[in-house]
Amino acid sequence: MRELLLKNQIDFKSAKAYCYHMFDDLPPSRKDNSEFPRDLENMSLHELETYMTELQNEMSRVQADIESKKASQEAAASAFKS
Repeated sequence: MRELLLKNQIDFKSAKAYCYHMFDDLPPSRKDNSEFPRDLENMSLHELETYMTELQNEMSRVQADIESKKASQEAAASAFKS
């Protein structure tokens, strides 16, 4: 990879992004506004309400995943008890 950097005069971030793309292993990207916790002080009322709705949706999604995993765990446990 060093030769690629020197030969093509590209920076390391570009080469790294190219390699990720080449192997389709891009790490999940996070949006800046999805960081938790957000700075609430500078958010408008509408932004706060939107953020609260997003958090509630995320909590519902997490709760559903927890329930699904508990059901799988209970099914596996009952299969091994027999």
